[in-house]
Amino acid sequence: MLYPHHPQKLSYFLSKKQSILIVSLIGPLIRENAHVLEECIREVEATPAEWVILNFRDVPAPMDKALFPALARLYKMLSSKRESHLRISSLHPDLRIPLLESGIFHADDLSNNLSEALVLISSGFSKAA
Repeated sequence: MLYPHHPQKLSYFLSKKQSILIVSLIGPLIRENAHVLEECIREVEATPAEWVILNFRDVPAPMDKALFPALARLYKMLSSKRESHLRISSLHPDLRIPLLESGIFHADDLSNNLSEALVLISSGFSKAA
C-alpha cells in the first residue's frame, strides 16, 4: 500500500533532556518497518527517563495491525515496568480509534500535541516539587 506524501521508511529519533525522553516516529507503521520499531523499542528501553513522550506527529494513517503487538510491548514497558510517566502525543485520529479500542493505548495517556504533553509534564514537575 502506498502512502502519498509520506516516506515509506520508518525512522525515529530520541531527544533526552534531564528526565524527559521524547521518542519521535517518522513514517508509516507498516509491516515492512517492523524491524525499525523493534530497534526503537530496544533503544528506548536502554534510555532511563522519568517522563517519556511518544510523538506520532509524522506517522500517517493507516497502520498495519501486525505492529500492534510491538506497540503494546512498548506501551507496557513504559507505563509499568520502568515506572515512567507516559504521554502519547499527536496521534492521527484514524490511528487513535483502533489503538484505543484494542486496549493498546489508554485515553488518559493521550495529548493532542507535543506542546500539550510538555505542559502536562511540567505541571507534574511542579506537583512533585
